[in-house]
Amino acid sequence: MHPYRIEYIRDDMPTGYIGKSVKHARDEKEAVKFLGSKPDKRGYFRMKRGGIAQIKSITKIEDEPSNTDTKHL
Repeated sequence: MHPYRIEYIRDDMPTGYIGKSVKHARDEKEAVKFLGSKPDKRGYFRMKRGGIAQIKSITKIEDEPSNTDTKHL
């Protein structure tokens, strides 16, 4: 499972609003399914709690190297 950051624009929010969500999934398609319905060709989909949104971007978050050299006192 990989984390994906999904940015979307909601029709029921003010102009300029960009929603962001992080979902853990096997691929991009599965990550979007956790937000709501399957997107159409233009990227519009229905949110789970109602409202219509359009996908702006989907980004896979790469694993960051853990810093094990530092010690906390």
